[in-house]
Amino acid sequence: MVYRIVALASLMTALSSMTSVPALAAASGGTVDAVSSTTVPLPAGNFSKLYLLGTAVHGPQANQSFIVTYTDGTTTKITQSLSDWWGPSQDFPGETPLMQMDSLIGPTGVSIGHASYLYGYTLAIDSAKTVKSLTMPQNRNVVLLAIGAGASGAAPVHVNLAAMDNVVGIVNTGTAAANGGLDTDGYAYAANMLGSSITWAGASYALGASTAVAQSAPPAGISGADAVSSATIALPAGNYSKLNVLGSGVNGRQTNQNFVVTYTDGTTTTITQSLSDWWGPPQNFAGESSVSQMANMVSPTGALMSHAAYIYGYSFAINGAKTVKSLTLPNNRNVVVLAIDVGASGSTPVHVNLGAADNVFGVVSTGAAASKGGLDNEGYAYSATLIGSTVTWAGATYTVGISPGTPVAQTLQISGAPSTTAEIGQYYSFSPTVVASAGSTLTYSVGNKPAWAQFSATTGLLSGTPPIGSSATDANVVVSVSNGAQTAALPAFTITVDPAAVAPPVTGTAALSWSPPTQNTDGSPLTNLAGYIVRYGTSSTALTSSISVASPSATGVEITNLTPGNWAFEVSAVNTSKAESAFSPVVAKAVQ
Repeated sequence: MVYRIVALASLMTALSSMTSVPALAAASGGTVDAVSSTTVPLPAGNFSKLYLLGTAVHGPQANQSFIVTYTDGTTTKITQSLSDWWGPSQDFPGETPLMQMDSLIGPTGVSIGHASYLYGYTLAIDSAKTVKSLTMPQNRNVVLLAIGAGASGAAPVHVNLAAMDNVVGIVNTGTAAANGGLDTDGYAYAANMLGSSITWAGASYALGASTAVAQSAPPAGISGADAVSSATIALPAGNYSKLNVLGSGVNGRQTNQNFVVTYTDGTTTTITQSLSDWWGPPQNFAGESSVSQMANMVSPTGALMSHAAYIYGYSFAINGAKTVKSLTLPNNRNVVVLAIDVGASGSTPVHVNLGAADNVFGVVSTGAAASKGGLDNEGYAYSATLIGSTVTWAGATYTVGISPGTPVAQTLQISGAPSTTAEIGQYYSFSPTVVASAGSTLTYSVGNKPAWAQFSATTGLLSGTPPIGSSATDANVVVSVSNGAQTAALPAFTITVDPAAVAPPVTGTAALSWSPPTQNTDGSPLTNLAGYIVRYGTSSTALTSSISVASPSATGVEITNLTPGNWAFEVSAVNTSKAESAFSPVVAKAVQ
């Protein structure tokens, strides 16, 4: 049977006319109108979705963590990748291209003929709890212009960002964006192209300036710190042709970061460098060398943790005919520098003293918890024992500091929640977490190890792939650790081996049809229809799948590979400016 979405014709008359949105007024230099690297209070309520309007800058930003906190203290962590505002869209899951503009504003305020994009991101949250706040990734390369919170069946509620805005992202032509603009390099969205509002997912989101809020800079010269981020570092006066930097990216690789060398005559050299993540693996970016690889790092509890940790070296060519004054690091907490040297051709490099700029606690001893978030702002740090006090690279020795950290409990502890099920043909793994005294030599053991598994006495890793014919259960498995004087063990657990999962047969098909719209909400003829978006799912409150129909002349679509059961469908229209209508009423079909 063919199901016609009968309300579509009336729905399509609700397609907004977006081409005449008034331009945003911007003050001289622009005012803050976007947010980055902050926590945003949310309106109290029970919502099932968060709608984020924003973008990445300096390249796509993959696997960024957004954390929703509820009034009961619990949280939901959502991992989302974002496409770059210069495009093109990477079509990441959960991402919707909202607008594509053909120009943007350059650092001098001049309009530049380069595409700029704005994206929408839909995050599912726990509607049974009352929301309190949204914590954005600590990454200046992720910027939001607007946020909405939506409950099932209701229009999303716009979140007021006035008290949180800390980025100048939108300016008028002829206005140079203040504070580095949208991307810290002085570029920004054009106000006349972006407009003062945008409609998405059935709601209108205000865009534009609000009350300025100063973005606090990382403190300089923190006592005991041993690494530096987001700061300007004084360089020893001299004429050097090379600048050597030891450091890494954290919380993921950091692409296209700008390091600015300033000379005593006021001129500058900007070096753009991508950095691999300290957890690896190395991305082998141009100009990057893997200087050191360690098998362990220190966790937030102070315990030595079995995970690779890398230090990278970067060699920058600078103007040897001029006298250097300073190096300004990227304004990005996810770029951390451990040491710097400057060198002239044929001479021994000169070590740069970072003491007056150090603001990150990146190296600690086992048994000490790193202060102020450690290297990566999440409590992890390099191991002082493994990194040592110096690092040798390219024929020179670089001094690396050690921060004191905070002493923690010395009692041997082991924790972890191993999965109690494994599947034939699927890889299984479990590693315990251990807290131990500084300098401890740890030995792990396992009792009643499954025949299909392997076990590491040095890391406690239990892993393997159950083959066909594996026993149904492996009972009373016990993982323990000893430091020679103490022993700690996890409670005994049982691993049940399930047969390989068999995908259910997929045979269902649903055919949808509609009548194309002919006019906008203001009554004007609809001349720029681009296509349609169909959403569907197993109920009207779970429309989790979608397809795009990129043809304005289409009057229907067939959706295949549906499992037997009840399915629900709705459709909207999209014009060439990426403006989307509200969705039609939901229709249902029982798929056999």
